Amino acid sequence: MKKLMIFFMLATTMISCSDDDQQNTTTPFKGTWIVENILYADEDKDQSVSTMMKSINDITFSSEFIFSNDEYMISNNDEVLSKGTFSYESINDNELLDYYLTLYDNNNFEKSFSVQYKSNTSIVLFSTSEPSVIYELKR
Repeated sequence: MKKLMIFFMLATTMISCSDDDQQNTTTPFKGTWIVENILYADEDKDQSVSTMMKSINDITFSSEFIFSNDEYMISNNDEVLSKGTFSYESINDNELLDYYLTLYDNNNFEKSFSVQYKSNTSIVLFSTSEPSVIYELKR
């Protein structure tokens, strides 16, 4: 009987515990992502592009996309190329794409991407605005 009482007490304790980690919603992008590959669909040879376009073109294989709760930073060798806020929304009706991601830099420039979320360690960003670029990112 004593064992049965202990069992019920443990069962009641386990049932009443809450898992706070599951209730906290975090962005699927949170963390540091390193550029593994870059594909330019239509590379602009003209060097007289805007500052943000130049910054986008300065992203290299060692660049990092760093996402926190609602802020992002893109850096390359400790040089900040772009930073600001971001938003995203889920795509439920597409087998290949999972999210729309929009970056808003501090100069009010907006850069939009369609995102293929391959795994917790691999995503692909498809630029939906000019210049047209595809970034393959790894954690």
